[in-house]
Amino acid sequence: MKILFVYPNAGSQLGFNYGIAHLAAVLKQAGHSVALWQLCEEIAPLPGKDAFIRRIKQEAPDVIGFSVVTHQWPYTLQLAGWAREASDAPLVCGGIHALAAGSEILRTGLFDYIIRGEAEEAFVEFVHKLERRENVAELPNLG
Repeated sequence: MKILFVYPNAGSQLGFNYGIAHLAAVLKQAGHSVALWQLCEEIAPLPGKDAFIRRIKQEAPDVIGFSVVTHQWPYTLQLAGWAREASDAPLVCGGIHALAAGSEILRTGLFDYIIRGEAEEAFVEFVHKLERRENVAELPNLG
């Protein structure tokens, strides 16, 4: 499967997301394809709706994962809405905000799942089960 991670790092200091990097490595070891799109005006201008949708369609992911800290949440909501327009892929939210406000995230109706806490094993198992079209309801760390 192809997983696209979106890191909505706008309005923040330029930085590296070690969580996504670790997840990407574990997913690649398990045979999956992984792409990362870090959205930060320090790297490149932030995309508008059309550019965002075009990139999502170009990537054609099977799963779209967002890693979010709380101050990035308003921007993430906008991006998730655009991602819904661009793709039928399940949207997953992880990161600090998923720990702090998991119910809020799911109530938006934009995200299909949240991953809470350490996700290396849980997310790989989640992707494997999706690939095999198995039930993911009982997976650890999944909301």
